[in-house]
Amino acid sequence: MRISNFKISAYGIRKSRLSVRAFMIALAVAVVFLISIPMAGGALDKEIPTKNGTNGRQITFSATGSSLDLKNSLITLTGNVEIVQGRTKIVSDNAQIFTTKDVTVGPTINLDAVDKFVANGNVGIELETGMATCEKAVYFKETKILKLSGTPAKFVSRDDTMPGTITGRSITVERAAGDKFEVNGGVRIEFEMGVATSESGIYSPETKILVLSGTPAKIVGSTDKISSTTITGRTITVNRETSMINIEKMEAVIFPEDEL
Repeated sequence: MRISNFKISAYGIRKSRLSVRAFMIALAVAVVFLISIPMAGGALDKEIPTKNGTNGRQITFSATGSSLDLKNSLITLTGNVEIVQGRTKIVSDNAQIFTTKDVTVGPTINLDAVDKFVANGNVGIELETGMATCEKAVYFKETKILKLSGTPAKFVSRDDTMPGTITGRSITVERAAGDKFEVNGGVRIEFEMGVATSESGIYSPETKILVLSGTPAKIVGSTDKISSTTITGRTITVNRETSMINIEKMEAVIFPEDEL
C-alpha cells in the first residue's frame, strides 16, 4: 500500500509518494520536532542557510513561542524575544523576521536571508554607539535604516560619538552612515553644551554637526562657556568639534544676570 503525500517547502508544494512505514516515521519525526519548539524556549531547532549555501553574518534568536509562515517567508517570535547579530542585540515582547524565500527552519539565520525586522513592545536595542528604547522598531536590511517610535523613543549614547541622550516621538538611524540620526516630534537632546529642544533634529557622527529646527529651536546652556544662557531661533546649528553655534532667524539670546 502506498499513500500520496504533499511536501511543503519555502518554494511551494510538491507531491510525492511514500510507503506506510515511511509515512509513520516521518509523522513521528514531525511530532518530535513540533514538541521540541516550546521546550527550547520557542527557538527553531535547525540552522537556516541561504539557498546558495553562503553563511554570511549569523543572527541568533530565541523566544517563549515561535511560528514559521513558509508561504509569506515570515518568522514570528512572541514572549521574551532576543535577537543577536554581532554587537547588536534586540529584546522585545514580540518580533517578526521577514526573510527571503531561500531559507529553512532553524535557531540561526544568515543576515543575507533577512529583508526586515519588526519588534514591538518594550523594545531595547543595544548598538555599538549606544542603547535605544522604544515601543516599536523596524530595521530595513537593504537600506540599513532603523526606525524607532514610541512615547517617546530614546537613545542613550555609549561615548562622545553621539550626543548624550536623544528623545522624540520618532528616531531614524542610518546605520550605514555611522548611526547618523534624525529625530522628530517633541525633540529633547542632552549633550555637553546643555539641553536642546526642537521639533526636529539631525546629527551626523562623521561631521559632529547637530542641526535643530522648530518654532523655535532652543538650547539652554550648562557649560562654563554658556552656563545658564538660553539661545532660541528658527534653526540652530551646533558643531560639536569646534563648539561653534550658528543661529538662523535668531529670536533671542538670554544671558544670565550675573554676566550682564
